[in-house]
Amino acid sequence: MPIKLGMTSYSFQDELAIGLMSLEDTMAALAAIGGTGYEAILEQVLPKGNFMNLSDSFVSYWNELLAKYSLEATCADIFDDFNLYRNRTLSEKEQLEYIVHYLKVANRLGFKTIRVLCNTPISVLDKALPIAEDLNLKLGLEIHAPLSMKTQWALNWQELLYKKNAKNGGFIPDFGIFGLRPLTLNVARAIRNGANPEICDFIVEEYKKNAKKRAETGEIIASATAEEMLDNGPAGSKELAEKVLKMGGGKEELALVNARLCYDNPLWLVEVLDLIIHVHGKFYDMVEDGKGGYTDPNIDTETVIRVLRDNGYDGYISSEYEGSHLQREPSLDISYDSIEQVRRHHVMIRNVLTEPYKGLLIKYDKERRNKK
Repeated sequence: MPIKLGMTSYSFQDELAIGLMSLEDTMAALAAIGGTGYEAILEQVLPKGNFMNLSDSFVSYWNELLAKYSLEATCADIFDDFNLYRNRTLSEKEQLEYIVHYLKVANRLGFKTIRVLCNTPISVLDKALPIAEDLNLKLGLEIHAPLSMKTQWALNWQELLYKKNAKNGGFIPDFGIFGLRPLTLNVARAIRNGANPEICDFIVEEYKKNAKKRAETGEIIASATAEEMLDNGPAGSKELAEKVLKMGGGKEELALVNARLCYDNPLWLVEVLDLIIHVHGKFYDMVEDGKGGYTDPNIDTETVIRVLRDNGYDGYISSEYEGSHLQREPSLDISYDSIEQVRRHHVMIRNVLTEPYKGLLIKYDKERRNKK
């Protein structure tokens, strides 16, 4: 089965928030560009965000829309809102109850996969696995920047799945972990706010060097949580920050140094390919590539697609546009078209998937680790 294309409702976050698009509008937009898989942030698309009391009438309406636009429900996104109260975090029992409700809603809406965030305790996910299995759902832990496939946190989940022989658990890698550079939109904004363009260029080039070095080493990062990774910053960021300060850089330049970035070697995907149950095609700014197509200069998308294609991934890639909020500055005369951005992303992926065979596949050239 070939790689299939879809989209997450997050791509239209602004339009949904201010009423420019309805649930049906987002499904129609996906169908119009040839996508077939609809991923949803439930709080975005359910009536008034009321996923705690899902009506039979809405479930019927949901299924009618999927049928009308020839779509399938792919992945429902769970947020472990453990900070619901100001004075305490939810107990593990409460978190599990919260996730179980999400699972039941996702099951009623016909989803097959659930995305859980990296801040969800593995002990909670361990208890949720058999419940998800009973509901015919796969539980996918998202690998999201600044976390990496090579963090101890990810390995802990991997080891648990193999130990329990859990067939309904896995990973959902987000393309943001393949960040090629500090985001073009952020660099442009920093310069508008007074950052030194030469220092910004220096930061971009140094990040690229550090990312390449990190991708070549493949060492396990001991950090287990997103908070620890944020505190540590991207590879080489502390040394880079010192250089930037010596060059006269200030707040704007340092923000680029310490951005939520990382670069994983795309070939690392092959090590966990049997655990990849869904993919988030994160992108920020689809621009013309000068060859009649499109590219996002921020993400190593084309390489990642080739690795997935050449090594047999046969699930969905769900386009996730995350650039609109970076252009949301009232003082700027900038317009962005989220539908057009998603369309361009699909065009780029299709171009890679159908590119002429050149006699060379991107295969993982090292012996896979004995994980079982």
